[in-house]
Amino acid sequence: MTAAPLSSLIPGGLGSLQSFCDNPLIAEIMVVGGRHVWVEERGCIRRVGELMQGEFDVLVERLLRSSRRRLDLMSPIVEARLPDNSRLCAVLPPVSVDGGSLNIRRFTSDIRDLEQFCSDHHAAILRQAVRDRRNIVVSGATSSGKTSLLASLAAQIDSNERVVCIEDTAELPLHCEHLVRLEGRPPNIEGQGHISMQVLVRTALRLRPDRIVVGEVRGAEVVDMLTALHTGHRGCWTTCHSTSLHDTPQRLATMAITSERGWDMHIAHDMVRSSIDVIVHMQRHGERRVVASIGVFERMSDGSVRLASVDN
Repeated sequence: MTAAPLSSLIPGGLGSLQSFCDNPLIAEIMVVGGRHVWVEERGCIRRVGELMQGEFDVLVERLLRSSRRRLDLMSPIVEARLPDNSRLCAVLPPVSVDGGSLNIRRFTSDIRDLEQFCSDHHAAILRQAVRDRRNIVVSGATSSGKTSLLASLAAQIDSNERVVCIEDTAELPLHCEHLVRLEGRPPNIEGQGHISMQVLVRTALRLRPDRIVVGEVRGAEVVDMLTALHTGHRGCWTTCHSTSLHDTPQRLATMAITSERGWDMHIAHDMVRSSIDVIVHMQRHGERRVVASIGVFERMSDGSVRLASVDN
């Protein structure tokens, strides 16, 4: 079944952005300086037009109406999930110096074959890693395809496995039969009601998961995730931002020591090496492909651990 276009789900419509929101080939819609409209289509970004005077504020208000999130001078940054599961990020002046900024990032509900991301050889390795309940981290830059690959990996899970998925803003197109989805919540106008990713990771451990999927680790939740994996939870996955395959363990370790008092870099690296089995690094080259590919932590005879690249 084809999902309804976003513009039909927003009362009042989306004005100058409507045609772009209805175009399934457009992956991201961006407004710069409160007026200039850019889109990303087939991996290329291009300028496509301008909003009318005052239209930016109207569009943001319509988009946020169903999300129960707020955007004003007291809270000038907002991230929200839209009715079609697109992700909205908006920033107001003076934080956005040259005028309001708006991004709508769209996610397809279609699950792609692993071979669309990488070679047949690497796809076979990833399928085996899922069957063997390996703990996997998918790394890469923004829009490199981390979320799409994670959804493709999840499609390999047996139907009788219970999956708990944790996201700051729900966007993963998971079609698992036994799925529990948890979504974070920002504080309200009084500064109360905040539910962090760290709290959700701890909650997931009490929900009898066979697998835990963390949409992205960015901060303190990495400590709880690594601790859970270190104590026996297998077949769990997450994503993180990093610049290369071999930079990813350092990135995870740095987040851990920044968040947890008493951890030094040695402890953090040891936790990463003992908790994570496989790292898949995504790099964008027009279409999204696995580049620099797959790294597997190997335990050496002298007790040391190294991250070894898997060649095609």
